[in-house]
Amino acid sequence: MSAYALFDITLKARRNVSPSLACFTFSGDIEQLTTFAPDQRVKLFFGPDRAAPNLAQRLAGHDDWYAAYRALPDDKRPAMRTYTIRAVRRDPVEVDIEFVLHGDSGPATRWATTAQVGDSLSISAPVLGGDLVGFEWKPSPHIDDIILVADETGLPAAIGIIEELDARLVKPRVRAVFETPLASDCQDLPQWIEAQWSSRDNGQTTRVGQSLVDGVEALNLQAAAQPNVSPAEADPDVDTEIYWLPATLAAEDRLYVWIAAESAVVRDIRRRLVNERGLSKRSVAAMGYWREGRVLE
Repeated sequence: MSAYALFDITLKARRNVSPSLACFTFSGDIEQLTTFAPDQRVKLFFGPDRAAPNLAQRLAGHDDWYAAYRALPDDKRPAMRTYTIRAVRRDPVEVDIEFVLHGDSGPATRWATTAQVGDSLSISAPVLGGDLVGFEWKPSPHIDDIILVADETGLPAAIGIIEELDARLVKPRVRAVFETPLASDCQDLPQWIEAQWSSRDNGQTTRVGQSLVDGVEALNLQAAAQPNVSPAEADPDVDTEIYWLPATLAAEDRLYVWIAAESAVVRDIRRRLVNERGLSKRSVAAMGYWREGRVLE
């Protein structure tokens, strides 16, 4: 069985999470759709002018749906963007996905800004019984110190991670550094989470990710740091590649850093943690969810 499959989904409801974030609930023939982690990645496909892309229907019968999708003529190929599953429910069968709302700057946010109940999309998502792939949240059971770093694009996954940790009987230490477009985008978190919230409307800085860099810099990590003895590596080019360097935890590691934000910001934070603070590369999961000024699918 393929790890991912195509589904055509229909918007059932929407609610505002904050001024910059909305949660969309979808239904459809999605009984086989599932999720394996709070940061489960999926692909959404957007037709022109809110038209339904109907990819599952159009590409039915193809063994390799992605190759069939890429073979479509440019003017017939729906735009594809990466998102995170926020929740999957079985009764009724629904899937939630949160969208950042930032105007008419691309097909995804354009769709989200104007979407109405009954509008349709297509999604490539994990299936029940498929391989456990498409996520990076993989803390070992013995990890007792977790740092979460996210801008608004990584926030849905990060909040999902916090919800998962909050359900544990024995909770690790969790420090969260979050940046949002607006101060009013802050969300309520469990009181035991050590959270830093910042926003780009505070008049101090409008540079994307600067408060994340500063917030991580201010963390006391000396007690948790592991010496970095890994060989030097070449960072991915954030302008031509998706910046994606998963963690590879070892049995002795007690600290786990999960970063999801703009690619150059993620790169800079990881470099500081590894090169300046002495953390082991294997303890840092660094994911560039987007690149400012560019489209990397």
